Amino acid sequence: LGPVYGNGQFDLFVNLRSMELFRDRVELHVGGGLTALSDADSEWNETEIKSRTLLDLIE
Repeated sequence: LGPVYGNGQFDLFVNLRSMELFRDRVELHVGGGLTALSDADSEWNETEIKSRTLLDLIE
């Protein structure tokens, strides 16, 4: 995702938070990434914080 410029350059952004709205539900999509140096618990906490951003919009 990101703008594409006329000279062939572009900026690419990784979308780690999105939300789909349906008549009867809301689906949140929250991403993260693990590397060999990652702490899984810390990454999970960060993912929960990201979801809170979206949940705050609908509560």
